[in-house]
Amino acid sequence: METHPNQKRPGKLRRVTPYALTFMAGVIALAAMLGGYAWENKFVGKTALEFFARTLGYDVFRVKRSSKMAALRTAPGNYLRKVEVPQFVLDIKFEHWKKILDKRAQALAQGSLIQQADDFVPATIRYADGDTKGEAKVKLRLKGDLLDHLEGEKWSFRIKTRNKDHVYSMRRFSLQKPETREFQLTPMMLSLTRSLGLVSTRYFFVNLTINGKPIGTMAVEEHPAKELLEASSRKESVIIRYNEKYYWNALHTKTQGTTLFRPFDDYRLAPIDAFQSSRIAKSATLTEHHRIAVGLLRAFSDGRVTASEAFDAELMGRFLAVTELFGAWHGARWHNVRFYFNPQSALLEPVPFDMTSNMAWGSIVTKNEPFLRALLSDKKVKRAFRATLRSLIADVQSGKLTKSLAEVEARHLPGLQKEYLLHGKFPMSRLEKRAGLLKRVLFENSAGGTSIRYDQLVLAREYRDGGKRFLKLFNAMVLPVTVKRVYVGACKGPAPSHAEAVVGTSLPLTLPPAKPGSRPEGVTIELKDGLGKNCTLMVDSHLADRKRIKTISVDRDAVPLDKSPIPASTIAAQLAGRGFMSHD
Repeated sequence: METHPNQKRPGKLRRVTPYALTFMAGVIALAAMLGGYAWENKFVGKTALEFFARTLGYDVFRVKRSSKMAALRTAPGNYLRKVEVPQFVLDIKFEHWKKILDKRAQALAQGSLIQQADDFVPATIRYADGDTKGEAKVKLRLKGDLLDHLEGEKWSFRIKTRNKDHVYSMRRFSLQKPETREFQLTPMMLSLTRSLGLVSTRYFFVNLTINGKPIGTMAVEEHPAKELLEASSRKESVIIRYNEKYYWNALHTKTQGTTLFRPFDDYRLAPIDAFQSSRIAKSATLTEHHRIAVGLLRAFSDGRVTASEAFDAELMGRFLAVTELFGAWHGARWHNVRFYFNPQSALLEPVPFDMTSNMAWGSIVTKNEPFLRALLSDKKVKRAFRATLRSLIADVQSGKLTKSLAEVEARHLPGLQKEYLLHGKFPMSRLEKRAGLLKRVLFENSAGGTSIRYDQLVLAREYRDGGKRFLKLFNAMVLPVTVKRVYVGACKGPAPSHAEAVVGTSLPLTLPPAKPGSRPEGVTIELKDGLGKNCTLMVDSHLADRKRIKTISVDRDAVPLDKSPIPASTIAAQLAGRGFMSHD
């Protein structure tokens, strides 16, 4: 019987080689493994293959389609390359690990991680890097606000050492997935801010094991502390920030699918706090530094002093220039910038943090963020910003900066590629395009009806001035708010006899609505004597046309400074009475 040339003869089996069998078995096993892992970790909307590619780091910089084959070609070499990566081993007792698991489950259920003071649990960390080995007692907790820090098996942790132990000379740091800070791009940006003289955190990658289970590559990010200042050649002082608690509380309040946070997305309304507040409280010097630092930041926020009177204009301009060059919008948000108070200059310096980049937007970061616009309204800050940015753009276009960044990348990338096999180099062409855009735009001139439930209605700050205590109330709503009651809440010690009547002003008091875009104007009320230093004040308020009460606790604040703490003087005044000196 004749057959067509392409028709198989009946009963004749095609020979299958052992290599083909191995290949097919590997494909089936890989598909099953990836599908099961994706299903187990609830990666909704992602195929197993897509999740596999993301896990290996392929899409972190949204590279072009033409680079897929290149990534596949280099993957075997990435896997086989011998690279020494520091090892971190965390040992956590079962009862304490269960507390971590319960906290994660709670965060996944409510859609975000809400931190509590008692979240920390004890643990031991062992670390090794070549001949360097060590062990430290620590306490740790989960970190991060959004659930990307808790997905899969790589969770983010905040770690503090105990008993004055150190880990690579750090006492406070975070562990998180490399992709949460864009892999090697964060150490590249930090190397630039460090070269420009800014206080910059240490950042590197390790292989993490928890209770004997390998977790994989994690990023170590130093947290603001005394050791950070020592490594940055700064005198011991305080690091402060705008507290974002009201912002996140409002962000988590959802009604009819709408998330409202804009009333508290304003640095001028935010409370100000410090890192390592317990250490500050034990030192008279640091307490005084804290008073001045908070007073300066509050004075700037209230418009009482200019940016160059509150901040080191040169360093702030440099920070903003790096932010603009990389499109690092996230680290420039008002609630992400940290400020070091330099006791030698009596000025605040920016401390870069969480500088997530998105150069693909093509937008001008410093024009989109109100806090940055306020800084650049100062001529000195703006002059430093433009001079530094112009210099950085020139260095990118000449290749000088891209070369130095590539050298930093080369120290971190091989270790990352051991796990993230498809992850490649940062495309410097993107930085070059960004530099060209900024040069054209900045230097060449081309280029209702929803029912909303508010989490709170007013902000309240308590401060002392001249031996008296005052309460300042702010209405962040676009509607009038009535303050019904001010009273004493919890006390560490006996409560005052007049706990229900702590203000001399008659209540209720109606606060006018906030004017969008204008500077918040508060109402100041003098408090009665004898309230006790360790009592928390509470405020009850409601919308003027409604009766539902919202209760908040009062934040303690420092008096805004009316001027810079640096005394004003003249050359003639300084020379008076000093006959051995003259002015040339």
